[in-house]
Amino acid sequence: MTPQDVAGVMFDIAKLRFATAVLSKTQCKYVKKQAISCNESWPVDVIGRVCYGLQAWPQPDAVQILGSILPRLSALAEPLTEKYVGMMLHGTRNCKDGPALKSF
Repeated sequence: MTPQDVAGVMFDIAKLRFATAVLSKTQCKYVKKQAISCNESWPVDVIGRVCYGLQAWPQPDAVQILGSILPRLSALAEPLTEKYVGMMLHGTRNCKDGPALKSF
């Protein structure tokens, strides 16, 4: 999957509220793996939509995905806009406090 595909799936799942209610276990594992392992650079909109999508994932999965986003966030060449900062904060609001969230 491309970063844009991952972002689209994550964003759409968030609109439906719970990844585990919408996707099978196999599909959840696949989307999570794609979000974590996608090696292409991620533009601001992709990071914003993936972070927004975190709200739909169970805690362990959301924290793993968030941890994979941190290096991509640091590597951004373009500035964050208010829209994407809001999406990112909204998506992480249910994440438990921990090293990944504090680094975020």
